Amino acid sequence: MNYHKISKLDMLNGEGLRVVLWVSGCSHHCKGCHNPETWNPDGGEIWDWNELINHILELITANGIQRNLSILGGEPLDTYDKRDFIRLLIKVVKSRFPDIVICIWTGYTYEELQKAAEHGSNLEAIFSYLDYLI
Repeated sequence: MNYHKISKLDMLNGEGLRVVLWVSGCSHHCKGCHNPETWNPDGGEIWDWNELINHILELITANGIQRNLSILGGEPLDTYDKRDFIRLLIKVVKSRFPDIVICIWTGYTYEELQKAAEHGSNLEAIFSYLDYLI
């Protein structure tokens, strides 16, 4: 899994104090994008899925302060393998911290995601763990 950046003390990308994961890779390339440096799918750092999930779990409770979680990009939902990782990450986070608020920012419309979900994607499982899809 390539990721661009992780912040453990973010207050700009969602309500409250947050851990923010910026994933690498985006196929949208939207005009006026806030994060064009995240478009390259091979950019950022490569981490093993389990190591990255464990690192994020540690950051969520670093210094005894529980943080919420935001996932941005790049595009967190643009490939099946990235969606598989996101699904696993938020499932583990919600099972460990049921009251945590999880947000995902995407360039897809909800209608586009619903259509993809109808065709056997793993989006329904992601939606079941999310608090906000922006």
